[in-house]
Amino acid sequence: MYAETAYLFRHALVRDAAYELQVPSERSVLHRLALQLIEDLYGGRPSTNIEAINPALALPDRLAIDPVAEELAEHARLGRLQEESGETRDVEAVYLLHAALHADRTFDRERAIRIWDRLAAVGPIQLKAHALNMTCPRFMYRLL
Repeated sequence: MYAETAYLFRHALVRDAAYELQVPSERSVLHRLALQLIEDLYGGRPSTNIEAINPALALPDRLAIDPVAEELAEHARLGRLQEESGETRDVEAVYLLHAALHADRTFDRERAIRIWDRLAAVGPIQLKAHALNMTCPRFMYRLL
């Protein structure tokens, strides 16, 4: 058992060191590549048309990609560090929305609150209001 634990620890150190050795511009390219590969694996990117999403009327349906949406949002965020474009910001917001909805559906309340908070910070105005609305009732849950 000790050898396995030691291996996992060393593997994490080597992985982190290799990541930090990458130039930031190369890291962002690798994150965009990872985003694209994972999207291809799950059948493509969902619609990133933020204007079409109206939380007051209807939220996006469940997708096969929902369980990994939080990871994809992180790749979108890290992939746009060198490329400040509106498209990658919209991609991040859409994946955060899918991740938050998935966390809600699976009753993972702490994770859902964290993702809704993040969406409120980075999302467009029509999603910010909905994200804030989703977190407010849950603050009481945290205090209980």
